[in-house]
Amino acid sequence: MLSKLLTLTSLVALAQALTVDVTSELTKRDAKCYAGPSGYGHSNELNTCIQNMVNNSNWGQWDCGGRSFFLGGSAWNSPGDCIGGCSKPCLNGSAGLGLDWAKCDQQTGVSAHCWVGYCPPGQSPCGNSDGSCC
Repeated sequence: MLSKLLTLTSLVALAQALTVDVTSELTKRDAKCYAGPSGYGHSNELNTCIQNMVNNSNWGQWDCGGRSFFLGGSAWNSPGDCIGGCSKPCLNGSAGLGLDWAKCDQQTGVSAHCWVGYCPPGQSPCGNSDGSCC
């Protein structure tokens, strides 16, 4: 009986040691910014489009400032949250430089993923590792 009790105690201790607190993983974001070449210009128009997107965030694709903007997600809570993590450093920075295209990918936890950005007219993100549009 004592050996079974020790085995059970050992199993409980082992289970506690192997338990991982995933709370921090669910709130940790991995955001990646991709951007195309310079040369498009129109930074004021692009920044206005980005601000409109921040103010009126909805999933989908639309044209603004001579570019095709997109916002999508998989198991992501809200479009506004996706934009919030990407708009300042990635999109506003790329638009301010007048870059041809920009895309921000974010991942949280195991399955939540979102993407936001802009491409030349008639193009959308290709799914390439460089984030480019095609």
